Amino acid sequence: MLKKRFGVNSNILEVIDDVNETNVNAQEGLKEKDTIERLPGQPYVNFSQYGGYVTVDESAGRALYYYFVEAQHSNESLPLLLWLHGAMI
Repeated sequence: MLKKRFGVNSNILEVIDDVNETNVNAQEGLKEKDTIERLPGQPYVNFSQYGGYVTVDESAGRALYYYFVEAQHSNESLPLLLWLHGAMI
């Protein structure tokens, strides 16, 4: 369905249905903290956008930056696409 509607090859996607809750930190207030009101040079937009860091290895000080934009319509039924891009280490 993703390929048909959005051009996404879902064969490479993996569903994660088992989350180890001991590694999930409290989420209260994070959405508001990561809200981006407006980017430099950005005209008025009619959607919510967020940006921030997701810690992947606290002991090594490693985190990934994310930028998230909510869908303008049907945001409850549209799939979430997470694209991470980084250099090889």
